[in-house]
Amino acid sequence: MSGSFIALNSVLHLSKHELDTMKVRFVDRNEETTAYKEYMKSPSNVNDGWFLWRTKIDRFRIGESGMCLMRLPKNSDLWLLTTIKTIVRELAPKGSVPGPAYMGEEWSSLRSFYGRLIIRYHKSRPVLVRLNTIIDDLTVDSILSSAVTWNME
Repeated sequence: MSGSFIALNSVLHLSKHELDTMKVRFVDRNEETTAYKEYMKSPSNVNDGWFLWRTKIDRFRIGESGMCLMRLPKNSDLWLLTTIKTIVRELAPKGSVPGPAYMGEEWSSLRSFYGRLIIRYHKSRPVLVRLNTIIDDLTVDSILSSAVTWNME
């Protein structure tokens, strides 16, 4: 990577254990809409729905933490940090109808960054990855003065 950049962890200050155990879930679109449109209606549509959704694949286990990054319109390399949660309970058994399958406790210590921290990352990996495998590629693009509330489309 050339030029100057701010590493994501220089802002979040996650411990080595947190980096090694956290998963990143990238949310973008489904057949009907984009995560961004749903977030603009209500952030919980993404933070409690898209992020914690399960079809047939188990994304999380109880006790694991996850970071939700939502793709922003107009630049496919820009992602908004919408939440970080620790999974505290399964809401739906494996093999049930697709839908939100987990309940998570939001990390209040980083709440000031939710909806404000824009991260630059060229995604070439799956929807869910361990944070420690990509942390060096996640850079801070900007920190907004207030949470995303405008229409970028």
